[in-house]
Amino acid sequence: MSLRQNILEAWAMALGRPAVKEQFRVYSLDAKRAGARATVSENGHPGILVPLASGERFQPAWSLRPGQGGVLEAEVAVFVEGSEKVRALAVWCRDTALRDAFLAFCEALIERWIAGVAVAQALTLCHAEFRLLLAGPTKLDTSMLVGLLGELIVVAELVERSSQTVLGWGGAERERHDFRRGQVAIEVKTTLRSDIASKKVRISSLDQLQAPEGGRLFLHAIHLERTEGGKVSLPTLVERIESRLDGISLDHFRSVLGVDDGVRVDVREFSVLARRSYEVREDFPCLVPAKFSSKRPDEGVSNVQYDLDLGQAERFATTDLDAFSAYIAEPTTA
Repeated sequence: MSLRQNILEAWAMALGRPAVKEQFRVYSLDAKRAGARATVSENGHPGILVPLASGERFQPAWSLRPGQGGVLEAEVAVFVEGSEKVRALAVWCRDTALRDAFLAFCEALIERWIAGVAVAQALTLCHAEFRLLLAGPTKLDTSMLVGLLGELIVVAELVERSSQTVLGWGGAERERHDFRRGQVAIEVKTTLRSDIASKKVRISSLDQLQAPEGGRLFLHAIHLERTEGGKVSLPTLVERIESRLDGISLDHFRSVLGVDDGVRVDVREFSVLARRSYEVREDFPCLVPAKFSSKRPDEGVSNVQYDLDLGQAERFATTDLDAFSAYIAEPTTA
């Protein structure tokens, strides 16, 4: 039985029990979720109880506490089972119209708890996702979307060879390059069909095409086209990647990706028109500090951006396999 169905059936069983003033009606989930329980509040609202580990103490955010007017309410409760008192997080939903959304919330919370995530952290993550779901479909800025898609295409292909390679993905927190592993870095540039004829990509800083000292840098260009039914979208890429990850790798991926950025609900679809890898070696057409006589731009010059015509870089082209293999072969520390 799926977790979703298990929760639904447990709610039905709990509702079938006699109501007792100032008490939850409780029904245990199956053995795989030992300790977790479906519950119905005194007012008839469905919810769940998730036991706290010994010594685990926290209070839900103020906005979630009973009486604050929120759709979700949560508190740390103590219930008696036989002769044993159990401390647990109790969460319920006050709006029956949001039953499906709350069911998804309960699934995610219990799955994270089973995976070993502390109850407090699981509640925080699930609450953020619940608010995002209620906000309705949101879309990233198109340029942000396209850039993220390109990076996720590369992440997906790397983790299918080694899950640890995702640890080199920096996302928005990167210092210079999208991917860095040991002395090898990969910079990804993604453009839409409108830019494909000119083969131009935007370089956003003077050091973006500067290789790690004593190392190697690859530029990976991807051209996308917006198409209905295309195989490239944020939800499909995220699902593909997460199916290959666990533990630290999965935590890193989710941390870099973020939860409140529209990723889970932006369903615009694209197709890959073209891809090309280049090794940024000496004489590669670019602006880097080493090409200035003083090894730096003039005083007062900052935020330098420029367009690079990849048609002028054909002699530096290499295969995607060579670029990715060089990255994967590096140790994780520089």
